[in-house]
Amino acid sequence: MLEARYGVPHKARYIEVTNGELTKQAMKYIAKNSGTVEVLDLSAATNTTLPLGALLNSYRLSTLYLPEQIEVIPEMLAEGCHSLAEILIPANVTEIGNYAFAGCTNVWRMTVEAVLPPKVYDKTFDGIDRSISLIVPAGSEELYRQAEYWKEFFIENTNNQSPKSNCQKILHEDHILILREGKVYTTMGQLVK
Repeated sequence: MLEARYGVPHKARYIEVTNGELTKQAMKYIAKNSGTVEVLDLSAATNTTLPLGALLNSYRLSTLYLPEQIEVIPEMLAEGCHSLAEILIPANVTEIGNYAFAGCTNVWRMTVEAVLPPKVYDKTFDGIDRSISLIVPAGSEELYRQAEYWKEFFIENTNNQSPKSNCQKILHEDHILILREGKVYTTMGQLVK
């Protein structure tokens, strides 16, 4: 992010925060790249929340890792991110704002690491197919099956680590690919042959 202040072109496809707080200036840099960024890895940022609508209509964003310390996902965070393929909700999240992921119509899997279902609203996941897999911590399935709005999804459990912990990002011929469990995927989650 520091490089953004020194003239890095505004056509970034991959942005990763390696440590520290994600500042307003860094968020402005991300917003300027909203039309080109495909992978946004904020997992190492120390933020406990992000600005309202911070990633609104980032139409190329396919992979998003939220800060591991985040507690509240704000309203409209990623609304209209049509290319978003997978959502990972960190363990500390207690609330996800209305329209936070509305219009993210290409999501094929959502992993929630929180043992207790975070508070959500009627339009939090508006437009996301409810037949996708919702992966929750082992032992929490029944809590999610009883929780308003969460119970609409197909709920599974996993004893595995988070999807992020067993994957690597690789750059190949100017394309970002994800290496997960020995297989190579596009940022849209499609297996590369």
